[in-house]
Order: sequence, then structure tokens, then C-alpha cells
Amino acid sequence: VYVIRWRDGVPTPEGCRDTFTQRFTLNSPALRFITNGFNFYAWPNPTADRLSWKFKTSSNETVELALLDMLGQDPLWETRVEARGGITEKGIISVQELGISAGQYVLRLRSGQRQEQLKILYLP
Repeated sequence: VYVIRWRDGVPTPEGCRDTFTQRFTLNSPALRFITNGFNFYAWPNPTADRLSWKFKTSSNETVELALLDMLGQDPLWETRVEARGGITEKGIISVQELGISAGQYVLRLRSGQRQEQLKILYLP
């Protein structure tokens, strides 16, 4: 269970007085490796600026990453990575520079017929 404290719409450091507290639960992304063959993570989530990502494949393959709206429509950001089997691939998305609104988005990783999606919460 994570706790976020807000003051005037901005997260506060620990110890500051807050005006709003919300509790929520996030599933561990480590469990995703068991079902999909990718060790796919994105952090911090929620994010206010930059979103880091990493994944690992078991073989050499082309992997497509895309940031989509919740309807899965046109990609807001996308890239292709020539993944090397057994090597962790990493990158950063400057979400703030995309000029998108606060809300939920999907970070999709796809290779051939396999794909994995992570829900991303953007709170500028």
C-alpha cells in the first residue's frame, strides 16, 4: 500500500502538513515476468516528468515500445529497440515534453505476437 500526500496539488515531502491523503495499492511489476516472458518495468509510477523503463528478452529481437492513451489510439511516443537476448535494455521518456494532460496512459511493449502493457499515471 502506497500513501500520497498532497498540498495545493503538489506532493509534499514526509513530515510536511498535508491537506489530502489517498491510499492505493499497486501490483508488483516483478510478477509480470512469470506470465509474459519480459521483465518489463516502468518507474516512477505515478510520474510527473520523466518515466524510466527497462525490459529483458531471452533472444535477439526487435521490440516496439509505445505510450498510448487509455483507448490505445495513436501513439503519443514510440521507439524501436534491437534487443539483445539476456541483456537489460533501458530508456527514459520525457513525458512532460509530450504536452499531454494529466491522466492514465498505457506503456505497451510488443515483439512479434507477444505484448505487455503497463498502466501509467501522469500527474504533472
